[in-house]
This record gives sequence, structure tokens and C-alpha cells, in this order.
Amino acid sequence: MNLRPERWTLTQEALDLFLARLDPDRDRAGQIYEQIRHKLVTFFRCNGFWDGEDLVDETLDRVIRRHAEVEIIDLMAFIRGVARRVASESHKLQVRQIPLDDAPELVRKDNTVNDPEETAIAEKRLICLEQCASRLHKADRDLVGEYYRYKGRQKIENKRKMAEAMGITPGTLRVRAFRVRLQLEGCMTQCMGGGVTS
Repeated sequence: MNLRPERWTLTQEALDLFLARLDPDRDRAGQIYEQIRHKLVTFFRCNGFWDGEDLVDETLDRVIRRHAEVEIIDLMAFIRGVARRVASESHKLQVRQIPLDDAPELVRKDNTVNDPEETAIAEKRLICLEQCASRLHKADRDLVGEYYRYKGRQKIENKRKMAEAMGITPGTLRVRAFRVRLQLEGCMTQCMGGGVTS
């Protein structure tokens, strides 16, 4: 669920700056980051979002973005404020969204629902994704494919099992997946703009 009013992509530089703010020692910073994530998961669950991983990511992305732009005196108070705002926005979106099964009259049975322009964009996006994924190392491609494979509780359990199988912490796994996602997003942006060729 993307709640951002404008497109912003998390960069390695912004993440490094934020981790350095948490603690100069990288390992200790990773532990603090995980503690913050855990608190945010609890916050969103207490507010009715049982599958709040995406909202946690959204909150941290916003915090990291603002941290790179302005001086934040009380970081934890700021994080709590951003989390409350994300929860509020998400509640409003949930009210507006109607499950397709609950609104069968909105589903058209003819083919006029297919917009040729949207279809062309979707096809280009798929081609770009295939091209960009093929440029990744096989291990990175496998990692990111497995990392984003499931939804809900299954997604959380799968990430835990992945980290355990790789002999790393969930935080380290998250950072690795993030770095691969950055590569993919950069390539996709370039490709959709016409910059990547096969």
C-alpha cells in the first residue's frame, strides 16, 4: 500500500545516514533499527493492521527521507508521529476501498474495460522487469523473488525462515533485499523511460 503523496525512492546513502544516527557502530545500529521495527509492528497491530509490514516500511521510508532533509531533535517522538499519520491515512484508504467481490456490478463482462494504453504500459513494465531481473546475479534474483513471494503472516514466517537458513538476522536479510530492490527499481525507472535495451 503506497501512501506517499509523491514518488520517493529510498537510497543507500539515506539509509546509511539514518543508521549512523541510531548508533555509530553498524551492528548496534542494526539492532536498534530492528527494535524500532518491532515497536512499529506492535503499534500497527494495536491499531488493527495485523499485516502491517508494508505500513512499517512506509513509516521508516518517510522518517529516513525527512531525516536526510531536516534536523530531527527527538527521533523516537518523530517516528511515533509519522506512524500515527500513516495509520490514519491507511484507515481512510481502507474505508474508500471496496473489495471487487463485494461490488460485482463494477465488473464489466465485455472487452471495453481493456484500455490499450494501459495494456501497452503493463506489457512494457513486464518486459522491463524481465530485462532488469536478468541483469541481477542469480543469488540476488533468487533472494528478492523469495523475499517478496508471500503476503500476510506467510510473508513474515517466510522471511524468518529465509534468515535462519542463510544464518543471518532478519535485519541483515532486509538490508540485502533492500539493496537488490534498489538495483531493480533504478533499472526499471531507466527502462520505462526508454533507457534500457535488450
